[in-house]
Amino acid sequence: MLIDGVHIVFIAPPLFLILLAIAVGVWRFSTCGTKVGVVSVVRILVYGGFLLFILFFVWIGIYYAGGGH
Repeated sequence: MLIDGVHIVFIAPPLFLILLAIAVGVWRFSTCGTKVGVVSVVRILVYGGFLLFILFFVWIGIYYAGGGH
């Protein structure tokens, strides 16, 4: 499925990561305070972004190991 020429596999994971960071940030802000909420959002975005970076290169490696297109 394409959204404006970009496949959904490239849009959904970062979008999910951002929504998860916002949800956790709001929850932590309401229970623990501003500093803890901000730190939680930054941690989720940094660690999640790094994980998506690694998974993208694994996916590309598997794709081209199988002969590409």
